[in-house]
Amino acid sequence: MRMTKNAVLVGTLLGAVLTTHIAAAAEEACLQRNRLVSWRAVNETTLEMTDRAMSRYTVQLRNRCVQATRGGARLAYRYWTELTCLRTGEVLTVFAPGGTRSTCFVSSVQTAADAPTPAAAPAN
Repeated sequence: MRMTKNAVLVGTLLGAVLTTHIAAAAEEACLQRNRLVSWRAVNETTLEMTDRAMSRYTVQLRNRCVQATRGGARLAYRYWTELTCLRTGEVLTVFAPGGTRSTCFVSSVQTAADAPTPAAAPAN
């Protein structure tokens, strides 16, 4: 009887630990503004950002951010402050030389897959 109780307890604890890890993996990654060192546009709806620890994040946008793919593009952050994580709904404005500005909305932020990173634009 005691062995059965221990097995149930261990099973319950193991289930709780696994559930916590799965829930944490489903949450967005936390890229803080003060840790951002570079970014690059993969395309008009995807940005890749790198932090001080050289961790890469994939930022999906809700809309096309046309100016992001132009050379010399710069990002401006409306509400993303130094210590907060970049999150869904954040407004990014992209300025590029010779073009108009694009206002873009973050759809998701995820940790990027391990792959070589092409040269990135410095953060501003």
